[in-house]
Amino acid sequence: MNQNKSYHIPVLVDEVINYLSPKDGSTYLDVTFGGGGHTRAILNANKKCEVIALDWDMASIEGPAQVLAEEHPERFTILWGSFAHVIKIFKKENIKKVDGILADFGTSFYQIQNRSGFSFSRDTPLDMRMSPSHHRVTAADVLNYSEEKVLNDIFFNLGEEKNARLFAREIVKRRQ
Repeated sequence: MNQNKSYHIPVLVDEVINYLSPKDGSTYLDVTFGGGGHTRAILNANKKCEVIALDWDMASIEGPAQVLAEEHPERFTILWGSFAHVIKIFKKENIKKVDGILADFGTSFYQIQNRSGFSFSRDTPLDMRMSPSHHRVTAADVLNYSEEKVLNDIFFNLGEEKNARLFAREIVKRRQ
């Protein structure tokens, strides 16, 4: 069974493969491994290339990455870390170069459906951490402990909410 499909169905796979055009002996870096759909496509597009993948979500490392590691033990490497630290990871792992880099930024449908606090259609604790292993503060912590101005700034600047001030004030009022 293709574990990847139940985890996450990637978008624009054909376009990614067309653009990267995986070649024999080449190494590609997937800095947002997630469910591994793009990585799988790269590995399948050329049986003589390899992929190094990064993810900071242990669910990805322990799930889809293990499946690909079993299927392609000589051509697939998974590393735990964030794309934001790719240079530091390259130095630590002694990676000198790659021939192509893929970054599929954003939240996946899997995360929205299965992660605590991401879905507005399921009642779960308000968490919203993409990587609980790397971040300790939850969305509930932000709402429960942030000052009104901080909440207003979050709602207005990040959420583009025109009623940000009203919402921030009401949250602080109800906390008391």
